[in-house]
Amino acid sequence: MIFKRKHTVTFYSPGTLFSESTTKEIDSWDTKKAVEMADSVMERYNAKPYAFVFRTLKTHDDVSDGDGGFLKVEAKKEKESGYYFLGGKLETYDDVVARNLDSENILRSNMRGNEYWIVCINTNSFKSTMPFGEDDKIVDASGTVIESGDDPKWVKYRQEQLAKRKAEVGY
Repeated sequence: MIFKRKHTVTFYSPGTLFSESTTKEIDSWDTKKAVEMADSVMERYNAKPYAFVFRTLKTHDDVSDGDGGFLKVEAKKEKESGYYFLGGKLETYDDVVARNLDSENILRSNMRGNEYWIVCINTNSFKSTMPFGEDDKIVDASGTVIESGDDPKWVKYRQEQLAKRKAEVGY
């Protein structure tokens, strides 16, 4: 009966209604290794990952049930990263509003209603448009972080948009 920590990386790919996901073990939270692993992931309709998330899990060997069998011990999540987008372009709510395209009515509404002030648009497979939060990052083909959600300019932008929204609805 041994306690251990295990690291995983979950890859997210565009799906029909929801994102498809594939989880694999990884030695550590190594973005370069995860980017390399992403190349081998393919979901339905040949969809490739747009992002990945690291997790550290606490695990334990199965335990005896006292009758000669074993009880499975489920892993417990200890730590989780934000999304690491595999490339992509950031767009703000103001960018989407300024374009004022009929085809983006739902996007504008979702961004405003859910207070997703920044999205990452990724087209390395099927197009995906996902919220870009403070814990999220964009990495290049070598795994280097090229954009970070906690960059002061993005933190400030989110704060400004949230203040405007609060003033509009009076909360």
